[in-house]
Order: sequence, then C-alpha cells, then structure tokens
Amino acid sequence: MKHYGYVPCTGCYFPCLPSYNYNFLPLYLVRNRNYPPVDPSKLEDSAKQCAILLKEAETLTNTFSSSSSFSQTIMEAAQKNDREQVKKQLTSLGINHLDEVHYTPDGIQVILLHSTEKHNCTLTIALHW
Repeated sequence: MKHYGYVPCTGCYFPCLPSYNYNFLPLYLVRNRNYPPVDPSKLEDSAKQCAILLKEAETLTNTFSSSSSFSQTIMEAAQKNDREQVKKQLTSLGINHLDEVHYTPDGIQVILLHSTEKHNCTLTIALHW
C-alpha cells in the first residue's frame, strides 16, 4: 500500500490523515506586527473594583464557614424557593454589590457586580452544599 507522504494510524478503522493548517501567517509577518499602544487604566480601575468585591466575598465565605445557623437559614429559604429571603439574608451581611443569586439542590451561586459609568467588574462565587 502506498502512503503518499503520510503514515496511516494503526489504531483506527479509517486511516487518519495529518492535519494541515493552510491559514497560517509566515513567521516573518508575525514577528513584525505593529500593535497599538496599551492603556492599563481600565484594567487598574477594574482591579480596584474587584478588590471591593473580594472583601464582600470574604465576608460571605467567612460567615458561611463560621455560622451554621446562617447557613441553615439560607439553605431553608433556598429549599422553599424564597429568593427574596435569600437576598435579604445576604445583604444583611453588608454585601452591597449583590447582582444575582442562583441555587440548586447542589449549591448556591452568588454573583457580585460593581458597575460604574465606564467600567464594571463581576465576581462569581459558587459554593456546594
């Protein structure tokens, strides 16, 4: 059997052909690309906003890990599908940037959002129960 430049795979029913990428750029073009100048101010602002969300996330996780009565209250409200009670309990911890809360029989997902006119930052916390 003639292979015409490829060696068929012996583990498959049909012979496997090597994949060729015909949409490549020559290396001399990749090295000589001109990129626009970067502006890190948006990233810096987003990181500052995210630091606020991380403090709220730490408050949330510390409360869940140290207070079994609070955890039980959240789980019971979620079991009854009382979304307003779940949000009320979470905001009672001082969480001011609560955007969404999703829960299933397996766990809870809390989405914190810090948004301004120009920038925003989102932090998603997923905990299992």
